Amino acid sequence: MNRIGDTKIGKVTPKLNFTYPTVRFPTTHTDIIGHQVTIYETIDEAGRRAFMLILDDDSVIPAKVVQRNATKHLENRISVLEDDLKVLKKKVM
Repeated sequence: MNRIGDTKIGKVTPKLNFTYPTVRFPTTHTDIIGHQVTIYETIDEAGRRAFMLILDDDSVIPAKVVQRNATKHLENRISVLEDDLKVLKKKVM
């Protein structure tokens, strides 16, 4: 087993009452993005928790993830741009 770095466990709260812990890997490990993993936990004699991730190399989840709110805001921005374009067309013609 090789030590790859140190990081702080962060959190993501996508909705009220839903909080998930997150772990950032070094940028040298971008090849694992999108892979399915199995997570194991153990506790040693001193009470320290350890986690192990096992990559399932046969299953890669598509990296395309779009949040609902981001799409909603994008649609609003496109709508405003379309309206502005119509106004410009009227001025030119």
